Amino acid sequence: MVTDAFAGRAEVYAQGRLDCADRAVEFLYGLVAADSPRIADIGAGTGKLTAQLARRPGEVWAVEPDPDMRAQAEAGLAGLGNVHIVAGTAEATTLRAHSVDLVVCAQAFHWFDPVAFRAECERIGPAPVAILYNSPSRRRHAELSWWNPWHQAPRWEDRQGAIREFFGQPLTRVEFPHPLRYAHDEFLASMMSHSTTPRADDPAYERYRESVEAIFAREAQDGVLAVDNVTFVYWGG
Repeated sequence: MVTDAFAGRAEVYAQGRLDCADRAVEFLYGLVAADSPRIADIGAGTGKLTAQLARRPGEVWAVEPDPDMRAQAEAGLAGLGNVHIVAGTAEATTLRAHSVDLVVCAQAFHWFDPVAFRAECERIGPAPVAILYNSPSRRRHAELSWWNPWHQAPRWEDRQGAIREFFGQPLTRVEFPHPLRYAHDEFLASMMSHSTTPRADDPAYERYRESVEAIFAREAQDGVLAVDNVTFVYWGG
């Protein structure tokens, strides 16, 4: 698992990254028979999905390798007695064998070693595994491709191929509408939180930020930028 892609970005990540559709989270609970399931949230980041899971019965282990991300998760999830923040990776969670009823990961699978992750899922389970991704309906902004071509043509099809290979058969994909409405600071934080964004000490940072500001000024209406979005859930036993 890549563990340093978001080093130094935890605060803006916590502010700008979106959660998953509530209906998608409800779907996850339908994958297990237990009334109070034990859930491992792998690559939990600052705890976006963890927080949604923690509102329901059960216990959640938020496994995250980056210390800054874990610190943000601990601050944001403080007081929730059913959440446990764990220093671990997708390939070595540190969780006990046969200790969970469900394994989930959101916006993180592409950082994992899929073979080692599969072995770890089998060790801490056996349990259903669900991979979640938010997918805005429109393409990234071409004017930012000077920094990284991903902004113009993200390779989403490659990601889906890796997910299919991970699960093999059977594989199920369901989708849940999750439209986004960004105020100025939320949009800025979202765009600056990506692993592909120049860091604050990079000479390109100010130019990149100015480009993001221009996008919001052009596309927002009444101070809000609306984006159609879908939460995809891939799962297999």
